[in-house]
Amino acid sequence: MKKIITVILIIAAVLSLASCTKYKPVKSTDEEAETVLTLSLDGIDYEVPYELYRTFFLNYKSTVDGGNSAVWSGPDKQKYINEIDKLIFDNICDIYSVFHLCQKADIDVFSNIVDQTVEDYIKASIEGGTVDGMVFEGHGGDYDKYLDRLKELNMNYSVQEILFRYAICSELLDSYYLDKDTGEGVIKYTKEDVRAFYDSDVCVRVISHFFSLASEIDKEINTDERIARIRAGILERAGDEDAVCSYIISSTTVSEDVRGGVIIAKYNLEPMYYSELTAAAFALETYGVSAPIRLANGSTDGVYLLYKAEKSNAHFESYYSSIESAYVQNLIGEKLNEAKVGLLASVEKTDVLKGYNYASISMG
Repeated sequence: MKKIITVILIIAAVLSLASCTKYKPVKSTDEEAETVLTLSLDGIDYEVPYELYRTFFLNYKSTVDGGNSAVWSGPDKQKYINEIDKLIFDNICDIYSVFHLCQKADIDVFSNIVDQTVEDYIKASIEGGTVDGMVFEGHGGDYDKYLDRLKELNMNYSVQEILFRYAICSELLDSYYLDKDTGEGVIKYTKEDVRAFYDSDVCVRVISHFFSLASEIDKEINTDERIARIRAGILERAGDEDAVCSYIISSTTVSEDVRGGVIIAKYNLEPMYYSELTAAAFALETYGVSAPIRLANGSTDGVYLLYKAEKSNAHFESYYSSIESAYVQNLIGEKLNEAKVGLLASVEKTDVLKGYNYASISMG
């Protein structure tokens, strides 16, 4: 999912697409592109633009200030800045950990194929469609509506592309560490290794159901009342996995595949998007049912319910392929987390950000 370049070069690459994409990119302002954070790991330096910091600041702002914007200019403003910076730095270092491992692996995130995939993501975001298994509702082909939606999400064009490139690079990184087609992946393991992982406390098995809120129709169907009703039905059947699965199947549109459940490990899910889901899974006791877990990820906005199921020999043998995938993703996630920890330790604010009036941060 990444390549061998710093974020500054990523921004340059984003702008270079202008000559070939169907929809003309919107160039960042000088202020948006200005470096506000520096990161460093293994002798490699990265520069983070204001526009990316701004996106996370605005998305976490109400969580930190509780809706009271006055705190950003009040006497205790530094306390709030420190609190929100922890959240922002965590997300930014998630992104750059992928960029860093790709750079170390000499994976070219700016290849023609990657650039074309970025264009496909943007096109699908505007017109609707499916790319790499991701379904985009689109904006009826209206580019202005797409840009307005980005603004509502506290993003500009460049930040959206950074996130797209990040997603694409993740897939490239996966292929680097495990190439099943050629057997030349970096990660080598045996079935016994996978079994040890499965039996350990580093992963849990859950029966999961997702209620999409990506479209207006989804929102009309998957109301809070419906989700609460289905959760209550799962609670009534807790302790009987077959009954839980049968109830979910009969109450929703999911297939029998739900019976296999999902393996959630410490590091196998994308932390920037699914950290709450991972935390909820590990907080559950066996047969426990989570509260509704709301995630806002653009095309995958929605609510998860998790039921913690038991592990068994029969399940391991029947669903080995999915367990194997979780094992490998967890190993890759551990490597990413190690890089993230190193990057977090290196974060430095530039004078530009130190002098910023946080109360004035907005999309303009």
